[in-house]
Amino acid sequence: MKLLVVLALFGLVAAGPGRREHHVNYCKGMASTRADAETVRTAINTILPAIIGHCESAASDLAAGTFFSHHCGVAFDQGFCYVQSKIDEYDLESKLYECADESADDYTVTTTYLDMAQALSAGSDAHKLGHLACSHALPCFEGVVEKIAACAAADDSFYKTALDKAVKMVVPLIERHSGDMEDFLACKAGVDSDAMTLFGMVQDRITSFEDMVDLFNEYFSAEDQATLAENARATLYAFINRANDFCDAGCVRKTARYFKALFGATHDEETCPVIGLYCGGCQDNADGFIATGEPAVPCCTQDALDSISESIYELIADYSNIATSIEADLKAAVEASGVSTEEYEAMKEVAAEQLGCIEETYDTLSESDCA
Repeated sequence: MKLLVVLALFGLVAAGPGRREHHVNYCKGMASTRADAETVRTAINTILPAIIGHCESAASDLAAGTFFSHHCGVAFDQGFCYVQSKIDEYDLESKLYECADESADDYTVTTTYLDMAQALSAGSDAHKLGHLACSHALPCFEGVVEKIAACAAADDSFYKTALDKAVKMVVPLIERHSGDMEDFLACKAGVDSDAMTLFGMVQDRITSFEDMVDLFNEYFSAEDQATLAENARATLYAFINRANDFCDAGCVRKTARYFKALFGATHDEETCPVIGLYCGGCQDNADGFIATGEPAVPCCTQDALDSISESIYELIADYSNIATSIEADLKAAVEASGVSTEEYEAMKEVAAEQLGCIEETYDTLSESDCA
């Protein structure tokens, strides 16, 4: 769980280094990609009225071209161009369609804590993307949430109607391309692989959207679903408020600097050469750095960690029994299909051990003196 806390905070850091600095234009020199992004945005604006057009205010804004603010266009286009630049840089498109038996070498990426420290350096993509997130993505997101909330307030059945319309639109597309998905999986994993067996099991169990609804209802009562929706709304607004605070209060820069130093200290060519097993050398290095108190963890960073941790603990407390039940039923179904779960159980045991070590480091960080 604590790994989720640290990764969530790291995500906030990457998503919010400040509102005014590190401006970047990822679409520079990518006219064709930017045109593609505009085409996708146009398609979204064309499809949305069919899904949420039953809301009068949303329909009016969509018709006037004001449902999405200028911030949305900037955030979408820049994000689209950034992703495409990385696809081109690592030749991911060709690797995506390369079957397992056609690849001479496995495509692997080795990441170190030094790489993570470098990712938080001033002028890095984390800072540039963070500027876009704080300056454009977050205002866009807030505006859309506000408009959708207004629709829901005016119509109690807004979400259900929108979901029904979306399902009617999406399900035929999924059915039309189900064969393509099966071919892709067979290409990647092999026709006789466990993955194909599991895919067939899912196809047999879920043949329609109604099957998905029935499966969901098996585990979540009406009361659970109401609580889940209420908690989701509360979490959404809490996230927006905390993200704004993180962007506005200057805490992001402090957090980035602290984690840059922490990751740099965690790395060691002999005791922690790569990001893999955390227990042992990596934990010792990280704990040793925290213990020195130089620099001290920023108090706002500590507060954010505790806030994220509290939210995750509440989620676990509310739904751990349901998750355990789902896991047990899924494991039984997988074993019944003839697929061994021994590897999964071994990975689960290793993960539990590693998460325990990360939790110890988190506790050390949370309890240390802040500044």
